[in-house]
Amino acid sequence: MKKNKTPLVNPMRKIASKKLRNKKNIIVKRQRLKNSKELEVTSVSIKKKPSALARCGKKMGTTNASSRKISPRTGQVPRMAKIDASVKRYEKAARLAIERAEDLSQIAHFLGSSAVEKFRISVVTDWAKRAFLRDVVDLHDAFAEVPLGQLPGRMESFRLLPEALMLWLEEAFDLQPLGEVGKELEIPSERLVNFSYDFDTPLLKNQLIRIRILARGWKRNKTVLIPPRVELVVP
Repeated sequence: MKKNKTPLVNPMRKIASKKLRNKKNIIVKRQRLKNSKELEVTSVSIKKKPSALARCGKKMGTTNASSRKISPRTGQVPRMAKIDASVKRYEKAARLAIERAEDLSQIAHFLGSSAVEKFRISVVTDWAKRAFLRDVVDLHDAFAEVPLGQLPGRMESFRLLPEALMLWLEEAFDLQPLGEVGKELEIPSERLVNFSYDFDTPLLKNQLIRIRILARGWKRNKTVLIPPRVELVVP
Protein backbone atom coordinates (compact mmCIF):
# COMPACT_ATOMS: atom_id res chain seq x y z
CA MET A 1 0.00 0.00 0.00
CA LYS A 2 1.00 3.56 -0.78
CA LYS A 3 1.11 6.01 2.08
CA ASN A 4 -0.24 9.63 1.70
CA LYS A 5 2.49 12.08 2.39
CA THR A 6 1.34 15.41 4.01
CA PRO A 7 3.52 18.34 2.99
CA LEU A 8 5.29 20.02 5.84
CA VAL A 9 4.20 23.65 6.62
CA ASN A 10 6.64 26.19 7.92
CA PRO A 11 5.34 27.46 11.30
CA MET A 12 6.66 30.98 10.70
CA ARG A 13 4.85 31.17 7.43
CA LYS A 14 1.64 30.07 9.16
CA ILE A 15 2.00 32.81 11.77
CA ALA A 16 2.64 35.45 9.09
CA SER A 17 -0.45 34.37 7.17
CA LYS A 18 -2.56 34.62 10.30
CA LYS A 19 -1.25 38.12 11.04
CA LEU A 20 -2.01 39.14 7.48
CA ARG A 21 -5.58 37.91 7.76
CA ASN A 22 -6.02 39.76 11.08
CA LYS A 23 -4.64 42.92 9.53
CA LYS A 24 -7.06 42.64 6.60
CA ASN A 25 -9.94 42.14 9.00
CA ILE A 26 -8.93 45.23 10.96
CA ILE A 27 -8.72 47.26 7.74
CA VAL A 28 -12.16 46.03 6.63
CA LYS A 29 -13.65 46.84 10.04
CA ARG A 30 -12.11 50.29 9.98
CA GLN A 31 -13.39 50.90 6.48
CA ARG A 32 -16.90 49.76 7.50
CA LEU A 33 -16.78 52.01 10.56
CA LYS A 34 -15.62 54.92 8.48
CA ASN A 35 -18.39 54.32 5.94
CA SER A 36 -21.02 54.14 8.68
CA LYS A 37 -19.82 57.43 10.19
CA GLU A 38 -19.87 59.15 6.78
CA LEU A 39 -23.36 57.82 6.23
CA GLU A 40 -24.52 59.24 9.58
CA VAL A 41 -22.95 62.63 8.87
CA THR A 42 -24.56 62.68 5.42
CA SER A 43 -27.97 61.82 6.83
CA VAL A 44 -27.68 64.53 9.48
CA SER A 45 -26.63 67.13 6.90
CA ILE A 46 -29.53 66.11 4.67
CA LYS A 47 -31.95 66.54 7.54
CA LYS A 48 -30.56 69.98 8.47
CA LYS A 49 -30.22 71.29 4.92
CA PRO A 50 -33.51 72.80 3.60
CA SER A 51 -34.84 71.79 0.26
CA ALA A 52 -34.50 73.88 -2.86
CA LEU A 53 -38.24 74.65 -2.76
CA ALA A 54 -37.98 75.85 0.83
CA ARG A 55 -34.97 78.03 -0.06
CA CYS A 56 -36.88 79.46 -3.01
CA GLY A 57 -39.94 80.15 -0.84
CA LYS A 58 -37.76 81.90 1.72
CA LYS A 59 -36.33 84.17 -0.94
CA MET A 60 -39.81 84.93 -2.28
CA GLY A 61 -41.18 85.61 1.20
CA THR A 62 -43.53 82.61 1.18
CA THR A 63 -42.42 80.96 4.40
CA ASN A 64 -44.72 78.85 6.47
CA ALA A 65 -47.16 80.54 8.78
CA SER A 66 -45.58 78.82 11.78
CA SER A 67 -42.18 80.39 11.00
CA ARG A 68 -43.56 83.95 10.69
CA LYS A 69 -42.85 86.29 13.54
CA ILE A 70 -45.84 88.02 15.10
CA SER A 71 -45.45 91.58 16.29
CA PRO A 72 -46.12 91.67 20.06
CA ARG A 73 -47.50 95.19 19.80
CA THR A 74 -50.01 94.83 16.97
CA GLY A 75 -50.43 91.05 16.90
CA GLN A 76 -50.02 91.07 13.09
CA VAL A 77 -47.39 89.79 10.75
CA PRO A 78 -44.94 92.68 9.98
CA ARG A 79 -45.27 92.12 6.22
CA MET A 80 -49.07 92.44 6.39
CA ALA A 81 -48.68 95.60 8.46
CA LYS A 82 -46.50 97.08 5.72
CA ILE A 83 -49.08 96.15 3.11
CA ASP A 84 -51.86 97.74 5.18
CA ALA A 85 -49.79 100.91 5.58
CA SER A 86 -49.16 101.03 1.83
CA VAL A 87 -52.88 100.62 1.10
CA LYS A 88 -53.74 103.42 3.54
CA ARG A 89 -51.19 105.73 1.93
CA TYR A 90 -52.63 104.90 -1.49
CA GLU A 91 -56.18 105.64 -0.34
CA LYS A 92 -55.06 108.93 1.17
CA ALA A 93 -53.28 109.89 -2.05
CA ALA A 94 -56.37 108.94 -4.08
CA ARG A 95 -58.63 111.11 -1.90
CA LEU A 96 -56.19 113.99 -2.18
CA ALA A 97 -56.07 113.62 -5.97
CA ILE A 98 -59.89 113.67 -6.16
CA GLU A 99 -60.03 116.81 -4.02
CA ARG A 100 -57.43 118.52 -6.20
CA ALA A 101 -59.36 117.50 -9.33
CA GLU A 102 -62.54 119.00 -7.90
CA ASP A 103 -60.69 122.21 -7.06
CA LEU A 104 -59.28 122.32 -10.57
CA SER A 105 -62.74 121.80 -12.02
CA GLN A 106 -64.10 124.67 -9.94
CA ILE A 107 -61.25 126.91 -11.05
CA ALA A 108 -61.86 125.99 -14.69
CA HIS A 109 -65.57 126.68 -14.25
CA PHE A 110 -64.79 130.03 -12.63
CA LEU A 111 -62.37 130.96 -15.42
CA GLY A 112 -64.97 129.96 -18.01
CA SER A 113 -67.66 132.01 -16.27
CA SER A 114 -65.28 134.97 -15.98
CA ALA A 115 -64.47 134.76 -19.68
CA VAL A 116 -68.17 134.65 -20.60
CA GLU A 117 -68.92 137.58 -18.29
CA LYS A 118 -66.07 139.57 -19.79
CA PHE A 119 -67.41 138.92 -23.28
CA ARG A 120 -70.92 139.98 -22.30
CA ILE A 121 -69.66 143.23 -20.78
CA SER A 122 -67.64 144.01 -23.91
CA VAL A 123 -70.69 143.41 -26.14
CA VAL A 124 -72.96 145.56 -23.99
CA THR A 125 -70.38 148.35 -23.80
CA ASP A 126 -69.97 148.32 -27.59
CA TRP A 127 -73.75 148.49 -28.11
CA ALA A 128 -73.97 151.38 -25.68
CA LYS A 129 -71.24 153.31 -27.53
CA ARG A 130 -72.97 152.72 -30.86
CA ALA A 131 -76.31 153.92 -29.36
CA PHE A 132 -78.00 150.63 -30.30
CA LEU A 133 -79.52 150.27 -26.84
CA ARG A 134 -80.92 153.79 -26.88
CA ASP A 135 -82.35 153.32 -30.38
CA VAL A 136 -84.15 150.15 -29.31
CA VAL A 137 -85.77 151.94 -26.37
CA ASP A 138 -86.68 154.97 -28.48
CA LEU A 139 -88.22 152.74 -31.13
CA HIS A 140 -90.25 150.90 -28.50
CA ASP A 141 -91.53 154.19 -27.01
CA ALA A 142 -92.33 155.56 -30.48
CA PHE A 143 -94.49 152.52 -31.29
CA ALA A 144 -96.18 152.83 -27.90
CA GLU A 145 -97.27 156.43 -28.61
CA VAL A 146 -99.26 155.37 -31.68
CA PRO A 147 -102.56 153.54 -31.02
CA LEU A 148 -102.84 149.97 -32.20
CA GLY A 149 -103.83 149.71 -35.87
CA GLN A 150 -102.96 153.33 -36.74
CA LEU A 151 -99.65 152.50 -38.42
CA PRO A 152 -99.27 151.41 -42.06
CA GLY A 153 -99.53 147.69 -42.68
CA ARG A 154 -95.81 146.96 -42.94
CA MET A 155 -94.96 149.20 -39.97
CA GLU A 156 -97.67 147.63 -37.82
CA SER A 157 -96.05 144.21 -38.26
CA PHE A 158 -92.89 145.50 -36.52
CA ARG A 159 -94.68 146.89 -33.47
CA LEU A 160 -93.64 143.97 -31.22
CA LEU A 161 -90.03 143.80 -32.48
CA PRO A 162 -88.54 146.42 -30.08
CA GLU A 163 -90.22 144.78 -27.08
CA ALA A 164 -88.95 141.35 -28.14
CA LEU A 165 -85.41 142.74 -28.44
CA MET A 166 -85.66 144.31 -24.99
CA LEU A 167 -86.76 141.01 -23.48
CA TRP A 168 -83.87 139.19 -25.17
CA LEU A 169 -81.36 141.76 -23.90
CA GLU A 170 -82.70 141.33 -20.40
CA GLU A 171 -82.46 137.51 -20.49
CA ALA A 172 -79.13 137.20 -22.31
CA PHE A 173 -77.20 140.16 -20.89
CA ASP A 174 -79.06 141.09 -17.68
CA LEU A 175 -79.94 144.48 -19.15
CA GLN A 176 -82.89 146.44 -17.85
CA PRO A 177 -84.43 149.70 -19.09
CA LEU A 178 -84.00 152.59 -16.67
CA GLY A 179 -86.66 155.27 -16.19
CA GLU A 180 -90.11 155.87 -17.57
CA VAL A 181 -90.82 158.23 -20.44
CA GLY A 182 -92.88 161.27 -19.45
CA LYS A 183 -92.38 160.81 -15.72
CA GLU A 184 -91.46 163.96 -13.77
CA LEU A 185 -89.06 163.93 -10.84
CA GLU A 186 -88.07 166.48 -8.24
CA ILE A 187 -84.45 165.98 -7.27
CA PRO A 188 -81.51 167.91 -5.77
CA SER A 189 -79.29 169.47 -8.41
CA GLU A 190 -76.37 167.19 -7.40
CA ARG A 191 -78.29 164.13 -8.69
CA LEU A 192 -78.18 165.39 -12.26
CA VAL A 193 -74.98 163.37 -12.68
CA ASN A 194 -77.22 160.27 -12.95
CA PHE A 195 -79.00 161.65 -16.02
CA SER A 196 -78.21 162.85 -19.50
CA TYR A 197 -79.28 166.45 -20.23
CA ASP A 198 -78.38 169.47 -22.40
CA PHE A 199 -79.49 172.39 -20.23
CA ASP A 200 -77.50 174.56 -17.85
CA THR A 201 -77.18 173.32 -14.31
CA PRO A 202 -78.42 175.49 -11.47
CA LEU A 203 -75.79 177.62 -9.76
CA LEU A 204 -77.02 176.90 -6.25
CA LYS A 205 -76.04 173.64 -4.60
CA ASN A 206 -78.70 171.36 -3.12
CA GLN A 207 -81.32 173.29 -5.07
CA LEU A 208 -84.45 171.30 -5.85
CA ILE A 209 -85.24 171.10 -9.53
CA ARG A 210 -87.93 169.35 -11.51
CA ILE A 211 -87.08 167.20 -14.51
CA ARG A 212 -88.98 165.12 -17.05
CA ILE A 213 -87.70 161.89 -18.60
CA LEU A 214 -87.54 162.08 -22.37
CA ALA A 215 -85.86 158.74 -23.10
CA ARG A 216 -85.13 155.74 -20.99
CA GLY A 217 -81.63 154.52 -20.26
CA TRP A 218 -80.11 151.10 -19.56
CA LYS A 219 -78.58 149.50 -16.51
CA ARG A 220 -76.91 146.14 -15.89
CA ASN A 221 -77.43 144.84 -12.38
CA LYS A 222 -76.58 147.98 -10.35
CA THR A 223 -74.34 149.61 -12.96
CA VAL A 224 -75.84 152.36 -15.11
CA LEU A 225 -74.70 151.93 -18.71
CA ILE A 226 -76.81 154.62 -20.38
CA PRO A 227 -78.41 157.26 -18.15
CA PRO A 228 -81.96 158.41 -18.94
CA ARG A 229 -82.22 161.60 -20.98
CA VAL A 230 -84.16 164.35 -19.22
CA GLU A 231 -85.26 167.94 -19.69
CA LEU A 232 -85.75 170.70 -17.16
CA VAL A 233 -89.36 171.52 -16.22
CA VAL A 234 -89.82 175.24 -15.79
CA PRO A 235 -92.47 176.08 -13.21
